[in-house]
Parts: sequence; C-alpha cells; structure tokens
Amino acid sequence: MEETHLTSRGRAAIAATLILISIAIWISVAHVASGSDQPPEATSSPSPTAPADATPPRLEVERPARPVVAGKRVTIRGTAKGATKVFADGRRVRLKGAHFAATFASAPTKPIEIVARDAAGNESDAKLRLTLHHLPKTMHAVHVSAYGWSSKTLRRPLFEMIHKKQINTIEIDLKDESGVIGYDSHLPLAKKIHADRGIYDIKEVIDRLHRLNVRVIGRLVAFRDPVLANAAWKRGHHDWVIQTPNGGAYADYGGFTNFAHPAVRRYNIDIAEEAAKAGIDDVLYDYVRRPDGPIKTMVFKGLKETPEKSIAGFVAETEKRLRRYGTRLGASVFGIAATRPKEIAQDIPHMSKAADYISPMLYPSHWARGEYNVGYPNAHPYEIVARSLKDFLKAVKGTGAEVIPWIQDFSLGIHYGPREVRAQLDAARRRGIHSWILWDPSVTYTRAALPH
Repeated sequence: MEETHLTSRGRAAIAATLILISIAIWISVAHVASGSDQPPEATSSPSPTAPADATPPRLEVERPARPVVAGKRVTIRGTAKGATKVFADGRRVRLKGAHFAATFASAPTKPIEIVARDAAGNESDAKLRLTLHHLPKTMHAVHVSAYGWSSKTLRRPLFEMIHKKQINTIEIDLKDESGVIGYDSHLPLAKKIHADRGIYDIKEVIDRLHRLNVRVIGRLVAFRDPVLANAAWKRGHHDWVIQTPNGGAYADYGGFTNFAHPAVRRYNIDIAEEAAKAGIDDVLYDYVRRPDGPIKTMVFKGLKETPEKSIAGFVAETEKRLRRYGTRLGASVFGIAATRPKEIAQDIPHMSKAADYISPMLYPSHWARGEYNVGYPNAHPYEIVARSLKDFLKAVKGTGAEVIPWIQDFSLGIHYGPREVRAQLDAARRRGIHSWILWDPSVTYTRAALPH
C-alpha cells in the first residue's frame, strides 16, 4: 500500500510541474507578441462592458437649416448612438439618450469639432463649418410696416436701395401702433385677443434679408396698444390699462396699457423673445413710455416707483431675456427726453444701461418753436438735429449705448425733399454718428438724399 501511494504522489507532482511549465510558456509568448516592455500584469484589458472589438459610437451632426449670423448665438444638434460622452470644441455637452445639443454664445468662424466617446474609450468625430452671414456694424436703415412689406410695389424700391448699397438694414413692424402683430405669432395671448394677423412670415423675411447680408430690426410698439387695452378692459382686467382718476380707461391713442402691470410687460417681452428665436437681429421698442400730458390725469395701478424707473426696469427685463439669443435691444425716445426725462417717463441715462442703443426721434417738424434756440426747427433741420444730438450723446456717456437717430423723411408743414433729409444726415455725421433710421409712414423714401 505504501509503494502505491508514493507512486500516485509522484505522478501528481509530475503533472503539476508540466502545467506550470505550460503556463510560463504561454505568458512569455503573449508578452513578446504584445511588444510591451512592461510586466504582463501592467497591460490593459478590454472593458467587461465593451469588448475590444466594439465599434465606435455612430455620430451624426445636423447642419443648421439656415445660415448663421456671425457673432450670434447658435445651437448645434445631433445624435451619438452608443456614446456616453460628447464634446464640442473640447467642451463636454449634455447627452439626452442619443441626442445632444451644443450651444455657442457666438457662432464660431472656425470648423466645430464634435467628438463622441463610448465607455471603452472608442471615439467618432466630425467637423462642421457653419455658413455665416456678416451683418453691417453701421446701420443705414429704413422702416417698413407689415402691410408695406406685403406690397410688392413698396417692397421693390427697398431691394433696389439694398443692391445699390444705399441701405443695409430693414426695420419692420413686429407690433404696430394699433396693437396688431404683423408676423405669424404663436403666442397664446396674441391669439386670444386676435392681435396676430400673419401678414408676413417672419422667418422668410429674416432669411431673405440675411442672404443679402442685411440686418433686420423688429420694431415693437410697447405700451400704446389698443388691441390689448380694449380686450383687457372688456375682460375685467382694468389694471392692465392706464386709468383716469375717476376709474375710467385712459383713452388717448385708442388705448394705452399700464407699463407697471406684470402681464403687460410679459406680453411685450414674449413678443420680443419670439422674434429673437426666429432670428431677428435687433428689437427696437417704440412707445416705451407713458402717454404725454399731465401725469395727474393718469393712474398706474400697481406702480411702486417712479414711472421713469419702472420703464427703465422694463427695458432691463427685456435685455435679460434677449441676451441668450445675441439679439440687440434699442429704445425709441422723444427728442425732449434728453433734458426732460419726467415729461414722458424716459430717463435716458437709466435706459441706456440696459439698451444697446437709444434712437431719439428728432423729427424737425415735431419740435416747438424756439427749442434749442432754433426759431422754427421745421425749417432748420440741420440745426435742430445737431443741437439735440449733442445732449443725447452726453446722456448715454459711460453706459456703452450708441445713439442711432430717427431721421424725418416725410413732409409735415414744410415739404421735405433730398436737401432736408440730407441736412439731418449731415448733422448726425457732425456729431460722429454714422448710423440712422429713416421714417416715412408711407414707405416711400427719398433715395436722392442717400449716397449712390
């Protein structure tokens, strides 16, 4: 029995020795094949969740449907199936399932590099070069109403002016003095009060003008709004409307809404944001003020500060909403506002802190005799514009806001032709101002006054 036992142990030892020799040979061969100069235990092994022969993520990047304006916010979207991380120009972006969206505050001029990576480190990459429109920094603009744009007869001369480089900016009504929203709005309140008319397609207008490298400004008449005022009054929202001391609706201009009410402010800011989402370059407020006239004849329900501070605060609220879109904000103001801020509640230094530019309406026909020591301003367009602009430049000093004046291109009391329009432009240039907006309610502009 003892002899048999020893023989079994010997056989087991021999078998164990052979196994160890085989393992050593296998490790040595694997190490040589890998070409590594590290010990075998330092070599990497495939992730148990992703085998070494796994395919990289499937990356697809969507090209924006429309060319992007240089310097404006842009979002790049796409899918990365199988990826756990996505990077845009080295910055990680959020993944929602297989979908991602990378937002840039300013549209990159260089190709955007998108990288998708899975759990095992496998990568796919793609490069996207954006098609950019470069808009003018100096604005030579004309105003056009919603109905004016819809008329081929009125629209044709505007394009001729664009092609001859007489203008490089179109300012079109978003919401006009009647309270009508001219573009195809989808805001619930606008539809509820029947303010939206869909006279023009806002994206079609913006795309068409951007293809010509033309800036598009949306004019938004804020608090003069007969449609909203009348609808609110009928529905019992009397505090949405400026009132008289006896509790009636303040009826000047057909209806003037209460700038102090949150719903009124929100409605106008929502319109501004909707236009910004559509790609508008600037939003320019008009009637961003109280009605002219004795303030003792007006009641502003809910007002907890001065009218001037409330309106400047409204401009600041709008700027915060538009900032993410890279949309510029302007405010049209009375010529007297530079020196008499309480007369219609337009405090220029305060408003300028939030606005990108202030657009004073310096129409010579609207000044009273003797203003700025000009006996009859309507007959002296150069003098009245040059003198009033001096005060506006002082008012915005230190705020970073520009002064971009409205120029009268219509006749009221005196016939205005090329000489009168040119005189106002010359006055602006004298003050170092090279941007301007022409106003003619009939949308027929004096082309002979402009450079050819």
